[in-house]
Amino acid sequence: MTDTPLQLDTLCDPSGPDAARVIDPLRLTYAQRTKVGPHAHTASGREVEIALPEGTVLRTGDLLRAANGAVIQVLAETENLVQITAREPAVLARAAYMLGAHHLVVE
Repeated sequence: MTDTPLQLDTLCDPSGPDAARVIDPLRLTYAQRTKVGPHAHTASGREVEIALPEGTVLRTGDLLRAANGAVIQVLAETENLVQITAREPAVLARAAYMLGAHHLVVE
């Protein structure tokens, strides 16, 4: 492996010609897919840095291209989910509103 991470700075159309040039999958958590500039490792161990504009949200299946033409496919990492229940629908609706409106991370 190289010492310098592969800088992925172009979001490509998954139905375009870059789809045939994918060299490695990259599994990312939701937090990593919404963060600017994260460093990560592909399935083969290649270190990459995602250099996309702030606010970019990556989705499973997205393709990222580096200046050297290498194309990496983003895959959503399996993550634990939280199931919330309530006896009263209004309580559940309020909890959903509070979590969503404040963009809270539930751990």
